[in-house]
Amino acid sequence: MSRLMKLSTALVLAFALLAPMTVPAQAQAQTIDYVAFGDSVAAGVRGGTGEASSDVGYTDLLETELKAAQLGGGFNKDFCVSGATTSTLVNDTAVLRNADSEKAKLVASAELITLQIGANDILAPFSAYVKSNGGAAGMDPAKAKEVLQQVADSVPTKGPIVQANIETILHNILTANPKAQIFVLGYYDPLPTASKFLGVDLRAPMQSFDGYIEKAALSTAATGAQVTYVDISETMAARQSENLVSTDIHPTEAGYAAIAATLWARVKVFLPTVEESSDIPVPVVPTNSTVLVNGSKIPFEAYNINGNNYFKLRDLAFAMNGSGKQFNVWAEGEGAALTVMLKSQTAYVPVGGELISSSGASSALKRVPKTSLDGRSLTLTTYNIGGYNYVKLRDVGAALDFGVGWDGASSTVTIDTSAHYAA
Repeated sequence: MSRLMKLSTALVLAFALLAPMTVPAQAQAQTIDYVAFGDSVAAGVRGGTGEASSDVGYTDLLETELKAAQLGGGFNKDFCVSGATTSTLVNDTAVLRNADSEKAKLVASAELITLQIGANDILAPFSAYVKSNGGAAGMDPAKAKEVLQQVADSVPTKGPIVQANIETILHNILTANPKAQIFVLGYYDPLPTASKFLGVDLRAPMQSFDGYIEKAALSTAATGAQVTYVDISETMAARQSENLVSTDIHPTEAGYAAIAATLWARVKVFLPTVEESSDIPVPVVPTNSTVLVNGSKIPFEAYNINGNNYFKLRDLAFAMNGSGKQFNVWAEGEGAALTVMLKSQTAYVPVGGELISSSGASSALKRVPKTSLDGRSLTLTTYNIGGYNYVKLRDVGAALDFGVGWDGASSTVTIDTSAHYAA
């Protein structure tokens, strides 16, 4: 079983931080074993009635993406159970502390793990009320409002318990496999139609609830574990009527696809790649769009390749300095051992020459650099343009978890460091 971080390269290419540095890279394929943990949303239970393939959710779609990227290996979602709470998953994952157990061996062989748990801890009273009345049609609006308000009001009390339980679950998983890449998903407003009809604000409490899940992920990552929090609330809210049906907390087929898209964008930048550097030129076009960083116009030199915008890494670090998603960048090593290092939540140290335009170019060469973010191997889509390496903006946003937007009407690219990344 190959490990996620063991992708070998014969030669590597470093980012041109301010001066060009190019070394051809040779990629080598490997497979990724994936194990999913969670509740009915992680299991893929589909919202609405009479829909086929109700067990195909975002976890299955993520495995499909892995296969398409030639990385697909084993896939298991036996730990995804409808009705599961953080308490039940704490109990179910306790067996992972026994290295000789079959479940511990399964988890130990995984390079990729996802976890989504906690919704049933707070939504259970409302779900029970709906079921006891034979569905939404049999509910008494006044009583339903009372129960839903109880759900909203329970977050400050139950949130810390959920956080502690998720930390225990992560500890159990890491005991079996301390080197796995783990992605912890938050939730979304599960009942927007009912909330509006009953006059109960559920979105704000769910955002607060997600905060406890994020804290559990971040506190575990602070111990050195490779744990990443993935926000999906804005992804689901973007096309709410398509992603959810009015009578069910579970996503529709479109909803699961939306979750999978954001999750895959966050996951893939931390996975090895089978792509290789190439000296076959591809056409590029200078990006003439306005670029706003937290509302301020920044004069980037950027290029568009196949519909995506590419920026110099140091330019982005310089422009985002002082924000909540600031990061530093520098190079370590020489030749084939040279690695571009990124450190999140760290002030950028300018070296001079940031945001200075170089000569224009009309073509680019594909590159596969060796890069690290907070000690984790990172794969950013990169092209060498005019002697400088440019990275895909959305890859950087996915890696550092900041919002990237596009307004076609005004031809404006937006970077929002107060927002989570959404595909």
